[in-house]
Amino acid sequence: MVVNYNFKINPKDKRTIELLLSNMKTKLPMFMDVAIHNYAGSVVKSLRREVTMKAAVRGGSPRTKLASEIRADKLKRFSYGVFIPQRGVYLDSMPSHYVSLNKRRLINRWVQKYYTGKKVSGKSRIYHGKFGQIRGGLYVTPDPFIDEGTEKVNHVLDDEIKLALEKTFGVI
Repeated sequence: MVVNYNFKINPKDKRTIELLLSNMKTKLPMFMDVAIHNYAGSVVKSLRREVTMKAAVRGGSPRTKLASEIRADKLKRFSYGVFIPQRGVYLDSMPSHYVSLNKRRLINRWVQKYYTGKKVSGKSRIYHGKFGQIRGGLYVTPDPFIDEGTEKVNHVLDDEIKLALEKTFGVI
């Protein structure tokens, strides 16, 4: 982001220079902290939207619990972090692979509840065994949502920084 500073200050005008320096020391850090906080909140909203939309489009389980666990926290002064649960990172970046459906696996419950037989890649083979148990293998693929969610809000940071500078120095 490039911001043009068009200040015309008379070097003899000591009062204006002192006022600008005072604003830089006191107001700029506060407004920049607010800008970074607002950007982190925008990233969280975008990631939550992406993860729930991906689930709706693919017809899988609703991922509202995962979306509600994505959050932004203040780490230290002028530093915010966006926290995504580890399973969300796995969901975003895992390689495609087979999962065999054995007797005692938790994924069997998911298959019974959400798997409709819709073939994403045509590689899943699910059938019922002799006594009604689920057998076969499920081919799972990643749902990349992190990069897409952050790319949609990159412009927000530029806008927030520009707004912070405008509040500090007046119109830029």
